[in-house]
Amino acid sequence: MRRALGSLLYADEEMERLRRTRDPVLPAEASESVKVKKAEHRTQDGLMVQKYSSLLDSLNTLSRNTCRMKDEPDGPSFVVETEANDLQQRVFELLKCTQYDERPV
Repeated sequence: MRRALGSLLYADEEMERLRRTRDPVLPAEASESVKVKKAEHRTQDGLMVQKYSSLLDSLNTLSRNTCRMKDEPDGPSFVVETEANDLQQRVFELLKCTQYDERPV
């Protein structure tokens, strides 16, 4: 999952390629793309770059609640869902999931 979400994280997406080409004796050096990400704190899409834990915290704010009227406990129910923000929608796209607002009720 971290690899799939690498473009949203402070992770170096070019690490595997760099490991194959760098000198194993010299200290590892970050790629130019991750240096830009760390300097600007933005992805190429313009979203804020996240730590993995803060990205999970953001996803944790999505909810789906089935509600009923208090005075009619056996009455009809309705569903209230939070709307996914741009970052959360991008996570679903990267994970190739059905978008949040297209889930069946």
